[in-house]
Amino acid sequence: MDHHGSRNRRYGITSRLRLRGYDYSTPGTYFVTICTEGRAHLFGDIIDDEMVCSLAGKMVSARWTEIPSQFPGIMVDAWVTMPNHVHALIGIGLEYPEQPHASLSDVLQWYKSITTMLYIRGVRSGGWPRVDGQLWQVGFHDHIVRDDRDLDRIRTYIEENPARWKQDTFAP
Repeated sequence: MDHHGSRNRRYGITSRLRLRGYDYSTPGTYFVTICTEGRAHLFGDIIDDEMVCSLAGKMVSARWTEIPSQFPGIMVDAWVTMPNHVHALIGIGLEYPEQPHASLSDVLQWYKSITTMLYIRGVRSGGWPRVDGQLWQVGFHDHIVRDDRDLDRIRTYIEENPARWKQDTFAP
């Protein structure tokens, strides 16, 4: 069983990291979750049901806005930075599905690489907390958004995520 239990089945996060045989460059919208290694709390705190980002949290949050300029045909619909993970809705090839575009893995590999490099700089020059090993866990969780109802549900989940922190399996 998935170590996140029924909560993840309810929100569409599967225990397998990728859907076998699926082409993740297929035009569509994808809900992704990326966790810090060891679920270390590096990006801020939840105060009064709101996420208050540390400098590191502001940095990882800001990188989402750079994705469309790095990857033509890719858009970021919504995201939330949490103390030890991020959730995002990523659209691939929605405007021009016939044109080639990056895969979801390509986008997230870039995101993890750039945020790791910038985090290391923050450790060296800004006194950010050191990490043992990697900043991010290997891989990511994903859910292929099926329709507008699914999309609306996930947008609401992202928006309300900080208020549900005490019940979150990612919380301590």
